[in-house]
Amino acid sequence: MTDMILSHANIFLAPIAGLVIIMVDCHKKRSADGVSKLLLMLTIGFTLAHIASELLFDILNARRSSEFTIGMSWAANTFYFMSQSLAFGFMVLLLVYITRGDKSNLRTRFYFVAAVWCVNLTMLIANLFTGKIFTVTREVLYARGELFSVQIILFYFMLLILIVDTFVYRKQITGEIFALLLVSVAPSAIGSLFDMLDTDLRMTQPSFFVSLLFAYLFIVRRMTLIDNLTGANNRRSCDEFLSSISKSARRKDYSFIMADMDKFKEINDTYGHAQGDEALKDAAEVLRASVRKFDLVARYGGDEFIIIAATKETDVILSHITEGLKNFNAKKTRPYQLSISCGGGLYAPDDPRTPMEFMEHVDGLMYAKKTERRR
Repeated sequence: MTDMILSHANIFLAPIAGLVIIMVDCHKKRSADGVSKLLLMLTIGFTLAHIASELLFDILNARRSSEFTIGMSWAANTFYFMSQSLAFGFMVLLLVYITRGDKSNLRTRFYFVAAVWCVNLTMLIANLFTGKIFTVTREVLYARGELFSVQIILFYFMLLILIVDTFVYRKQITGEIFALLLVSVAPSAIGSLFDMLDTDLRMTQPSFFVSLLFAYLFIVRRMTLIDNLTGANNRRSCDEFLSSISKSARRKDYSFIMADMDKFKEINDTYGHAQGDEALKDAAEVLRASVRKFDLVARYGGDEFIIIAATKETDVILSHITEGLKNFNAKKTRPYQLSISCGGGLYAPDDPRTPMEFMEHVDGLMYAKKTERRR
């Protein structure tokens, strides 16, 4: 029996180790948004509980049936379905929030997911008396009931909430993130479908782990580095990049450019905050189009942006920005002219200043340029 228990335990070592690594990685990112971190931790916590309940059932299944074993099997299987529902629900809420960054929208979606949890809990409590979802006997410690498929349907209902939310707000997320969302939930959807069709398969737990791992690596970690409004990198992403330059052996030249929108408050006051948001998006797009795809363009705060590019051609980038603004304003798509003040400098490997100190120097050049324009 010990060999059997160890054999079953080995199956869970990889997902447990993976979940612990995700937790440690998330905890280290102290600048991460508190809501997304909480939702991720809840998802991982209930996933670990789900794994523990399945491992407990395997241990019970290896023992001789007794009243204690039967009672524990009821408890293990009930907790299995409950923790599975909670883990997937929190992952859905995490993906909704991380791609939208909207707490009010998250609150609305939480009510839908919580309703599913309440239905699931009610069914599991009723199952203790009816055995409609699963049943436990002395002969068989687990057997599916006639309403087992309802559990899977509830699972897909939460998935539907994510899909509908993604389609409704698809204009606010990139096509790449939209595709990643669909791909991330696909393993869980396919795994649970196989479980519903074949009683001998146990695909829900490993397929959910694959979905969670994919979502964390390709969506959560990515979105925590992106400014939700403009699609540019955010300040945290910039700070991490500056830190990487500081810690590495500097062998490259970097062009640092600070950019600040002119008369942004006037746009907000005259045309409203919605147009102000559009102006920020337009500015970010002009700046991104002025550099290569792998160069850093980050919204550093408010209407201020920073560009860090591994090139000596600072003046070329500045001229691209000027030309980009000229072309944008010529189209007259907005009721105002977009204007950006820039200050730039070349950060050489032998520069004694830290990357942050050099950025502050460039920031001063930008404000001098802005002051000169006001005269």
